Amino acid sequence: MANLPEHNPDAPAIEPEIKRPDPEIIIKVLDSYRVEAEQARDGGHSPRTQTWESNWKRYWGLYDFSKKASWQSQHVLPEVPQYVDRWAAAMREALDAQSEFFTVEEEGGTGMIEPLIPHITRVMKVLLARCSRTPDGHYASFSSVFEEQMKLGAIMASCVAVTWKQDSTGGWVSVESVDPREVWFDPTGRGLYRRRRYEIDKHELVAMASRLDEFGLPIYDLEQIKQLGAEVDEQARVDREMSTGIGQGTDQGRKPIVIDEWRATILDPATGKMIADRMLMIVANGKFLIRGPEVNPYWHNQDWIVFTPMVSVPLSIYGRSYMEEWAPTADAFIEMTNLILDAVQTSAMKAYAVQPNMLEQPDQLTEGVSPNKLFQLADGMPVSDFLKAIDLGHLPQEAVVVWQALKDELREGAKLSEIALGQMPGKSRITAEEIAQVSQSGSAMIRSMAKTIEQRFLEPVLTLVWQTALQFMDFMSIADEIGEDTAMMLQAQRQQFLERKIKFRVRGISGLIDRQTKLANLMALLQTLAQSPDLFAAFMQRTNLPRLLQSLITLFGVDPKLFEYTQTELMQLQTQQAVQAVAQPQPAQGAANESPAQAA
Repeated sequence: MANLPEHNPDAPAIEPEIKRPDPEIIIKVLDSYRVEAEQARDGGHSPRTQTWESNWKRYWGLYDFSKKASWQSQHVLPEVPQYVDRWAAAMREALDAQSEFFTVEEEGGTGMIEPLIPHITRVMKVLLARCSRTPDGHYASFSSVFEEQMKLGAIMASCVAVTWKQDSTGGWVSVESVDPREVWFDPTGRGLYRRRRYEIDKHELVAMASRLDEFGLPIYDLEQIKQLGAEVDEQARVDREMSTGIGQGTDQGRKPIVIDEWRATILDPATGKMIADRMLMIVANGKFLIRGPEVNPYWHNQDWIVFTPMVSVPLSIYGRSYMEEWAPTADAFIEMTNLILDAVQTSAMKAYAVQPNMLEQPDQLTEGVSPNKLFQLADGMPVSDFLKAIDLGHLPQEAVVVWQALKDELREGAKLSEIALGQMPGKSRITAEEIAQVSQSGSAMIRSMAKTIEQRFLEPVLTLVWQTALQFMDFMSIADEIGEDTAMMLQAQRQQFLERKIKFRVRGISGLIDRQTKLANLMALLQTLAQSPDLFAAFMQRTNLPRLLQSLITLFGVDPKLFEYTQTELMQLQTQQAVQAVAQPQPAQGAANESPAQAA
């Protein structure tokens, strides 16, 4: 709520003399929505909240070994965090592989903004370079937010809030990560409501209570705010501890207030008449309506929350997380590893049967049996009868085979092959069969997930960033970076740019993966041809080698301009060739006309 702007002066407003809806009715309807959304997400055969919490436990290595004996192995291998972090790093690298991972276009396709595209692109780069803040207040780029979102998407789902923030240093368009567990949607998929829950300190809420709308009236209900007492969302605190790995205690002196931010349609329970249509409403501590209903405070009139599951599921709002594809295999792999370690211990370490009465001092067995320990037997007692070793078992070779199979299955399920992620493997030779196998099994799924991220997450986020900047940004404050003429143009034509419905298309990630897939296929073709001289000769007869070289350079992602001659180098080369031609000795005119027979 601290990120939400004041009332939108350009949108239809509720006149002050019109009777506003009864807050009690609104609270009652919103509470029914809350119950419906929570039961839908946490019910069924695959409750989302429970699944997300299990994924967080796996990420932090929190496995339940309480039923194991004290001697049994309880090691947690870092497979889950390793795969999640590598996935997020690979996606970020794919995003950063190109200087411009997005293109600008007009929704109507009129072509009128064609001359403006370089200016819009430059503005977006500046906005994205400062769209986030580190915990200590420094600028953070969109690339860092994106990597964080890929980790969230792998564990739960990608979720950000695109809002306008302002402090003593100025304002900026903020792209802020949101915990998906704090966001609920209409489970029917009809978009009747969206709810976001978070906490805010009461002193921050009081500071915002002085804001006025276009009629000079307070945006927040001051009387309702005065009645608020400190309240802590215990479940939210537990969720934050699970996500961050550290404690999340709150000093009650700060007086935390639990906020429910709604963007919802309200129907009168008695008459069925619409009271509010997708309006903003803020409820504090579950029972005080402190703001709204009011129209969307943003010009774009869209939800400023962007929620995207990594794996889409038909008819599902929340989809599936990336981890769900391979988390059960990771559990089995870790359990199998511990069983193998147990088997190694039992096969290497033996149990013993002893006759204590054969010892001169039976308390010699108090500390057990250990290497180089000396036992003193009573006189006449045979040493061979005192101690007998008992084999507890051995490690079967089949167990190691199963362990390796689980490892391979885990890699396949995670689809984390370096080839499939658009990178050639770190070894000197790979076979065509290996490339084909990876391309068929992993690349299709990787490309599908990449396109989901681009179309359902990146494109809406970039569009919201641009539209939010048009509404609030003082472009003259970044004139040094975007150019004074561009800043003045945007400053004067905000509304016109918004009406042009400028959209952003992202294909950088899937394009990189497609390019590397084509490269892998081409390398497999060349490797196959090289094994047959006849095929290779036939291929060379039909191939334009400069064009093939150009294709290889492009597919490898190398800029061919790095190798081209500059104009100065070309002139020097031509001069050098001319000098060499002049310096070469020329044959005599008579000798040139003389036949070989005459010369003989």
